Amino acid sequence: MGSLSPSVLLYIVLCLFAFISGTVYWIRGKFQAGAVLSLIFSLLAPLMTVLVGVQREENTGVYKYIIAEMRTGNTWARLVVIIHIYLIAWLVFLTVYLMIKLFKMPEVRERVRKLFAKKETNKIKEEKIKDKASKSSGES
Repeated sequence: MGSLSPSVLLYIVLCLFAFISGTVYWIRGKFQAGAVLSLIFSLLAPLMTVLVGVQREENTGVYKYIIAEMRTGNTWARLVVIIHIYLIAWLVFLTVYLMIKLFKMPEVRERVRKLFAKKETNKIKEEKIKDKASKSSGES
């Protein structure tokens, strides 16, 4: 039994994540239009990739073939690329949205503030040590 390449495994994980996040946000009632498109496209993307990629020659990679076909004007290849771009944009949008939501929480904001304050004090201490070292080496 063969094993999956890391790129195929990543592709499957991203499609599953897009499907699950689309389902969750559709049920919650947030970003419903985007969530429904994500649901549909996460199911269509692998199917259309296979259907367009079947036409390729044996020694050509699927993604190279799709890009080459898109450049020649193949509408189905363009649709496959647009669907993948949408899924990536959906996942980036959710990541940014969740990060903003996370940093608005008071506990997280306080921890981040403490972390930056700690880094600032460490930076000041390092500068003082460098100044002392340069002064002592300059006096010698």
